[in-house]
Amino acid sequence: MSKLSEFAQLITDPKTRDAGEMMFGAYKDYQRLSLEENTKRVNIQAEKEVAIAKIQAQKDLLKSYLEHTFGERRQVIQETFKTLDKALESNNMDVVSQAMESIQNIVKETPLKQVDKLLQLANNPNVEAIEF
Repeated sequence: MSKLSEFAQLITDPKTRDAGEMMFGAYKDYQRLSLEENTKRVNIQAEKEVAIAKIQAQKDLLKSYLEHTFGERRQVIQETFKTLDKALESNNMDVVSQAMESIQNIVKETPLKQVDKLLQLANNPNVEAIEF
């Protein structure tokens, strides 16, 4: 027999016994609810950590993509400007025109248009690797 049961038998007043049982029931409900809420908090924390890890991975992917893409563009534009400078020095208007057109085409296209597609690939569980 539990100590609580022994104690309950000692109480002869029915109202006092009912009040004690109500308090004990409320305490057990509190313990159950406390455990449930703690479990919810643990689950929310785990979901938060997964979401943060996913955001960090997307940030790293996006940063790498932009550094790579803009680095390539910078290099191509620099080389095109060198070609333009040489064409201007030699007064070669055909090459000047081609270089200007090339620069214009490079600047017209923005790598940012591809970001949405990149993030879709990153969120696709079937995609194992992304190359750019």
